[in-house]
Amino acid sequence: ITALIFLNYIKWFNGLIGGRKVLLLINSAPGYTRGMLTILEHASLLNTRVKFLPKNVTSLYQPLD
Repeated sequence: ITALIFLNYIKWFNGLIGGRKVLLLINSAPGYTRGMLTILEHASLLNTRVKFLPKNVTSLYQPLD
């Protein structure tokens, strides 16, 4: 169910940015990546590209987290 909520948000975001190209970087926590890669492959996102960060690098990108 989390993956479906995420997919609905990404589709909404994709429509909101209207024509601009966006790269969305997401933390690769196990709860995020389980089924989302499969769902994102079948979603028709023209403006948004979703990439997951490699494991154990979040502290490098978010040093105050």
